[in-house]
Amino acid sequence: MGDIQVRVCDELFKRLIAGAKERHEKSGGGGAGTVPRLSWYFGPTYSYGDFQDTSNNNTNNNNNNDNKQQRGGKLANKKMQYWRDINKMNAGWTFYFNGPQAVSPTITTHHISGMQQLWKKRKVVLWDNFPSNDYKPQTLFLHAYDGRDPALKDQLEGIVVNPMDRPEASLIPLSTVFEFLRHPQVYNPEQSLKSALKELLGGDEQIATDFFALIATAPSSVLRRKADITEVRKAQIREGRKYFLELKAALERAQAYLADSAEGSARLIARKKALSQELVPFFALLTAFCDMNSTQYEIQELLSLTQQPDNIQEQIHKARMQLGSLQQQLEALLQPVRQAKVLRAQVDANNALIAASN
Repeated sequence: MGDIQVRVCDELFKRLIAGAKERHEKSGGGGAGTVPRLSWYFGPTYSYGDFQDTSNNNTNNNNNNDNKQQRGGKLANKKMQYWRDINKMNAGWTFYFNGPQAVSPTITTHHISGMQQLWKKRKVVLWDNFPSNDYKPQTLFLHAYDGRDPALKDQLEGIVVNPMDRPEASLIPLSTVFEFLRHPQVYNPEQSLKSALKELLGGDEQIATDFFALIATAPSSVLRRKADITEVRKAQIREGRKYFLELKAALERAQAYLADSAEGSARLIARKKALSQELVPFFALLTAFCDMNSTQYEIQELLSLTQQPDNIQEQIHKARMQLGSLQQQLEALLQPVRQAKVLRAQVDANNALIAASN
């Protein structure tokens, strides 16, 4: 596969260069043989992987009979051979690469060094799949850019990020990417996100703080630090129901702010309107999450009452029914595909029943 791509790309390179030179000379631009500068970019079929790991897998596979290890070793061999093959391509081609994984938790200079040892003198652009949510379309990744070595910029031709299909919402995490690229050595993800929210939301401190709390609680991509997620969970356990009631209040303030079209410049009003539409899944998920946890604490409080009212069992039953409904709602928001599978299974069961009755 790699050899075929090399032949096609090199032929394309040669023909387009020749055509560009011819058109340039006919138009009277510059001397014979000159041509405007053109840039050439190639996205490999295997656009992610760890160059060090592939070498290790090849060695380990010789001494390991496990089927899974064997399959992993064969894939590693296939990738490595492919990467060697495409490196025969004309040096004018710049390669796109995602990093160790399609969406990489971390990308270090160690990984880039391994890549450069194989692709010597080849220009490489990091295609970083953040804050892209193609693989989880109902989950919006609004948190800060993280997990990237500050020295990456010096080892690469460039860094390209892949936004969500929600332009205004994407500006929140993208602002932190821009900050990282401007000042990688002193970049602070938390401070960068706070600054971005304040700037994008008209300088309102309270609303920026509310959005920061909501983003900290919402599901995140693999780029976010596990330590930060752990701190949020500890706060939820420590504060209990109070945490979720305050979060729900922040949620309502954020929604009300975006719905207010009377305050702010024309650009801010347009942004608020766009965000109110683009963030519907974000708000729906957090609303269900807050309500589910608040209901759970309500049930615990009812069960712990020393003096229980006559209708306590009715209240508990009602709360448990509500909790079950909220859990199903949250699961549907987090895993929308699963609901389609359930529906298909039900349709198949109905069809089988109809066939049996005939």
